[in-house]
Amino acid sequence: MHVRKRGRVNALGAACYRPGDHRPRFVYRLHTWHGRKKEAKSFTLNEYCAFLTALHHQLHAPVVLV
Repeated sequence: MHVRKRGRVNALGAACYRPGDHRPRFVYRLHTWHGRKKEAKSFTLNEYCAFLTALHHQLHAPVVLV
């Protein structure tokens, strides 16, 4: 069995704060690239959109990007 240590892990995260006595949250997604042909090396536009949608649903609040 031949194992190559070739690959990449990309992280996408957001630190979320709400006014008042709410605790801050850190929400993240990981994207692993295994080095295969025709495999995306980084996040796609659809994955960014899905992350923002999931963030909105998880926080039950509007998301403001700065």
